[in-house]
Amino acid sequence: MIANADKDTALLASSAEAAQAAEVMLREAYNFVPLEEAEQIVALGGDGFLLQTLHEMLERGKLCPVFGMNRGTVGFLMNDWRIEGLRERVNRAKAFSVAPLRMDATTVSGQVVTYPAINEVKAQMTGVGFRIDRRGEDPWLPAIMQTAGADWSDPAN
Repeated sequence: MIANADKDTALLASSAEAAQAAEVMLREAYNFVPLEEAEQIVALGGDGFLLQTLHEMLERGKLCPVFGMNRGTVGFLMNDWRIEGLRERVNRAKAFSVAPLRMDATTVSGQVVTYPAINEVKAQMTGVGFRIDRRGEDPWLPAIMQTAGADWSDPAN
């Protein structure tokens, strides 16, 4: 059995300054392969970047383990950033599977589209309507606007 650290590994970094700096340091200390050749990924960024990486893998149809290190703002889903002992940390990492849900949505023009839902918001309230606007700057962070019903953001409701 091949140890995780011996598998071909790609390195991805978000555009955040801290992630870009960490990428430079890791590339100087370790060997990485292009994403297309990778059996696993080390992702540098925050939770949003990790989720984006997972979504992109689903779109490509090639899934592999991802070891995330926090170089973003939240990092709740990520491991702590450390340059030392990366191989050992990857080998000790406990794997878990993510089973994305499927979101079927109908556009205003009537087109039905399907997206994987890994960490999306669920709104299920009787008599409340929502409109999701994916035209924002960040395609992974749609604006959700209430269109009917009581104000769901008011704690009194």
